[in-house]
Amino acid sequence: MIARKNLGALFLAVLIFTIAFYGCGKNKGSRPIELVFGSEYSGNLGPGEGHYFTVKPKEDGMVIVETLGSLATRLEAFDQSNKKLWENRGEGSNAKLAIFVEAGKTYNIKLTEVLSNFEVWGATPDGGPYRIVANFNR
Repeated sequence: MIARKNLGALFLAVLIFTIAFYGCGKNKGSRPIELVFGSEYSGNLGPGEGHYFTVKPKEDGMVIVETLGSLATRLEAFDQSNKKLWENRGEGSNAKLAIFVEAGKTYNIKLTEVLSNFEVWGATPDGGPYRIVANFNR
C-alpha cells in the first residue's frame, strides 16, 4: 500500500516537472535538444518562446554554455530534479553560464530572450535568431 502511494507521488512529481519545464515554447510536447560539446546549434526564438536543451557529460567537470549573436538572451541551468543551478542574462546580448557537472547526469538548459537590462513589465520579447554552444572542461 505504501509503495503504491509513493508511486503515485512520483508520477505526480514527474508530471509537474514535465509541464513546468516543457510546457511552453518551441519544444512544447517534444524532447529538448541535446547539445554536443564543441558544436554550435542555431535556432530562432519566436515571440515569448523558450527553447530547451540538455547536456550529459561523460565525466565530472565544468560545462560552459553560451549564446552567440545579437539577440539578448537568458540561460538557466537545472539539474535532473529541476533544481535551478544557475541563471545568466549576459552582458550586452549574449548569456554565458558555467556549471559543475557529474558524469552521466543530465542537465537541462532553458534559453529565452530578454528585452533589455531593464525588462518592461508585461511586454513580450520579439524573438529572433540565436546560436548556442556548450563546451566541457575537466
